[in-house]
Amino acid sequence: MPQLPADRIRNGHPLVGGIGSSLSTEVAGIKRILRAVIGALAALLHVWYRGVLAAPEVKRRKRARRAARRA
Repeated sequence: MPQLPADRIRNGHPLVGGIGSSLSTEVAGIKRILRAVIGALAALLHVWYRGVLAAPEVKRRKRARRAARRA
């Protein structure tokens, strides 16, 4: 069997199938999923926060519409 250079073995060359390549691929996949989950959570919190800030104005307009109908 031919000898592979040390850097190919260390980096997980496909012919060798070192643990470094599969582990780094798994970690990269987990990172990607985690980033997507954190991004979705941040977007959800942002929408919720904007809704909380807008609630007093919405309630004021609703009261004004009701008062206009009564008058």
